[in-house]
Amino acid sequence: MAATLTILSSDDHYIAHDSGSGVGFFGAGGFGYSIQVGSWASRTYITDQNGTVEGTEIDNDKWVNPSGFTWGVEGSQHPLLALPNDKSTIKIRFENDSAVLTQNAEIRAYDGVSIDNAPSGVEIRGAQVIHPYTTYVANGSGDSHWVAMSGSAGIVTLADSPGSGGFVAATGGTVTSTVHEWHFATSSSPSSVGAKTGKYYISLEYL
Repeated sequence: MAATLTILSSDDHYIAHDSGSGVGFFGAGGFGYSIQVGSWASRTYITDQNGTVEGTEIDNDKWVNPSGFTWGVEGSQHPLLALPNDKSTIKIRFENDSAVLTQNAEIRAYDGVSIDNAPSGVEIRGAQVIHPYTTYVANGSGDSHWVAMSGSAGIVTLADSPGSGGFVAATGGTVTSTVHEWHFATSSSPSSVGAKTGKYYISLEYL
């Protein structure tokens, strides 16, 4: 097996990014319900690139302020550092035949044309989640504030060599491994009426 990058929900539902699948953000009513301009998505689904095919509903991490979120439709507000790995929006899994280290991993949100361009008509926030607990009690060590993702102007950087499950990153260390995993929370808000599309770009180096 050559080096591979797999995108999953936090509970391991596959997102076929290489064949047009992605995530769609919707209002509190569920799939197909719009989000009011200036409001933030309340529910998230795996869908196609046009947001018209309903797939599995996945964890929704809703932006409420620069350092806070709510989980799910009616969740309580918590500091971003309290978001557990298993309630993040997506999980990124890198695998390689031989054990390697990773570095300079990052995620961008862009307009689908150039990775330097901001998405059009929508605000996107993102954050790395490093919190292997299953409760909101203990704070993690990921991003304490959401990043305003805007092409090259707002990039979420990811920990070096976090290992399987990203557990080593929680200790501040690194590990040589055949599997490295990162957890990522993201939220969106339309800045004008109508359906919006954009893409995420993930890159990393391994050695």
